Amino acid sequence: MREFRHFLAIDWSGAKGERQKGIALALADTTGGPPTLIRREKPWSREEVLHFLRDDLPPETLVGMDLGIALPYADAGAYFPGWEASPSDMQALWELVDRTCEDDPNLECGSFLAHPQA
Repeated sequence: MREFRHFLAIDWSGAKGERQKGIALALADTTGGPPTLIRREKPWSREEVLHFLRDDLPPETLVGMDLGIALPYADAGAYFPGWEASPSDMQALWELVDRTCEDDPNLECGSFLAHPQA
């Protein structure tokens, strides 16, 4: 099993807008002590979080994110019961979200929320 040396917790805000006071990143390591908030001059943007994960994440880091990444399915056997084009699984759901929201600013999903069937 892989051994992690760092642990990153991300609180991901669902609010609209470029920068969110609710987005927070805290980094801990195996030497002990409390996690340290990664502070910025301005509140984090989702794009900056993405860049941090891609470009600045320390090696051997386990990342945990507080965000909702799925919709109910099991209760009705479909994400959108009654819609013929309802995605059949979570991968298809997120492909639909990505296609629908590709032009939304700030990694938001407003276009998906406004979708007439979804």
